[in-house]
Amino acid sequence: MHIFTYVMMSLAVCFGFLSTASAQHMAKMKSLNHPMHAEAEWKSLGQGTMVDGWVTPGLSASIGEELNPSDYAFKVEVYESVTTPHLYKLKSPWTSLEFPFLSKNENTEPHDIVIDATNPDFVRVAAQESGFVNVDKDRANFSDHFYIGNAGSYFSDEEGYSESEIISYGYASTMKDGVITIVSPRFGAQPKGATYGYNWQGEYAAVITLPSGQPAEQWVSAGTATITDGFITPGYLGDPSAHEWTVQVEESTATKGLYRLVNPYTTKECPLAGRNKNADNAYIKIDASDPDIVVIEPQYAGFTAYHSGELINFYVGNDMGIYVADGVSKDVLKGTASMADKIDKLVDGVINIKKPLFGKNATSEFGYEWTDGQGESLGYAARIELGKATAISGVVDGGTHAPAEYYDLQGMRVTTPRKGKVYIKRYNNKVSKILVK
Repeated sequence: MHIFTYVMMSLAVCFGFLSTASAQHMAKMKSLNHPMHAEAEWKSLGQGTMVDGWVTPGLSASIGEELNPSDYAFKVEVYESVTTPHLYKLKSPWTSLEFPFLSKNENTEPHDIVIDATNPDFVRVAAQESGFVNVDKDRANFSDHFYIGNAGSYFSDEEGYSESEIISYGYASTMKDGVITIVSPRFGAQPKGATYGYNWQGEYAAVITLPSGQPAEQWVSAGTATITDGFITPGYLGDPSAHEWTVQVEESTATKGLYRLVNPYTTKECPLAGRNKNADNAYIKIDASDPDIVVIEPQYAGFTAYHSGELINFYVGNDMGIYVADGVSKDVLKGTASMADKIDKLVDGVINIKKPLFGKNATSEFGYEWTDGQGESLGYAARIELGKATAISGVVDGGTHAPAEYYDLQGMRVTTPRKGKVYIKRYNNKVSKILVK
């Protein structure tokens, strides 16, 4: 029987010390009337990065030793109001599979939050429910339900200070060069009153880095791939070469060689599908844009299952993916002699992953391999053999013309394009953006 071995980090949620800013250092002024915007339409900007100063610090293992949220940055989908520029919506950050402490959230329903950066010198996060419900019910003001905001909104709306005062005392959140910095994130068990307005002792900021590329990355069908799965299969079925399956592949229209596997563990062809407790769509992104160094950053695989009595969200990746996620460039890795034997490559349409890695999240519990009863690595590799139709080129062949395929700007297939809308058109392996007239 295979043993899932790793060093467990105890992440029991501890409340730590809380503080509220003293009103003795600020003179009260007339409250600012700045209601929360209600918007019906949003456009996707793509995926940004979030450093979470609201929830993550309180998920420390010891009381008074708060986690530094900058060590646990995660990706988040960002939307902008169609009618109000710089009014942003973060797509369900604490129920997203990207959140590294998802198991600490009792709530499983998606819940978005809104950030008003219409004034970049005074960004507001009005008091709102976060979507985070702490599994630890003993933590006062940090359980059912967890409301969030920021110091600027709290002191202006609840305490009656002016924007100029708040700016002068250093409590103004800002947006600059595509980065929103939330100074002194506020939280509590209610949106106002005695149980709201707390901040963590360490005065950690929340930082949202907006997507740099607009519109959001688009994806088109790129054939199929055959998977020999050394990431997860060995822990359940043994030798992965006896359990290959086929999965759909998509390629980025912006970056040639950037692929994603479509729902690899929920497709009915997957031999593990019957064990999977996850039914949502999930993609595994594989960066083979440089075939001499394939990068799979740690990411949720779309597979949640019981192992040794524990329900686990499985994250997968490779060695180079860990380094790239930590900010090391591919060029540096290729030029480092000690990395030569660890680099995976794309050769003749086949990606061989020498050491498939997995874990329970993308940060603190990642980088494990399947081992035997003596703790020795089972040594199974992963193999992804891309189909012949995978490479998207700019050349239209002279053979039989297949019907054109259309995709919206979020990469979803469209069967009947509408007039006046912009789509991605794929025709005989040539991809273009068109306006349907």
